[in-house]
Amino acid sequence: MQESLKRNGASQSSRVEDKPAAGGFVQSREFYRVRLDKPFEWQLLDPIGQELDTHAGDLTDISGGGLCFTTDCQAAPGDRMHILLTDLPIIEKLDTHVTVVRAVPIEEEDAEEEAPLAWKLACVLDELSTRMRDRLISSIFEQQRRAIFQSRQEQATEKEKEERAQKLADAIH
Repeated sequence: MQESLKRNGASQSSRVEDKPAAGGFVQSREFYRVRLDKPFEWQLLDPIGQELDTHAGDLTDISGGGLCFTTDCQAAPGDRMHILLTDLPIIEKLDTHVTVVRAVPIEEEDAEEEAPLAWKLACVLDELSTRMRDRLISSIFEQQRRAIFQSRQEQATEKEKEERAQKLADAIH
């Protein structure tokens, strides 16, 4: 799949695909994507850039080049929107305009309605300055560090519980 990214007025192409590999996926993309579950607000922009109604979205992942989120409001590829993400490490907030590159309806198995109840939207961050993109990437790395640290702590805690249970079992027998 091809995504075009505009950086500093120049358009460049980036091959974006996930490849299966032992133990997970290898990403061959310009910017590493990190999963991040975070609610936020966004507004669709009219053709002259005026913000329309505010909608809720749930961020699913973000990278230095774009983001993906779910929402109950439909948007189409090419639509422009304003997003505001808060409580991000290092940069505190990301307040920018994005362009929708993909809009996929999320089908509910037991839904009786013809229209989808939710949409998964992929957007390109095409108005970030190089400095802000670098800060966003630093923020993403920090989020990864925190996730790895938390995972290691949880694994250590689980191992300690297993060791205590084994010692207790050995003491009883």
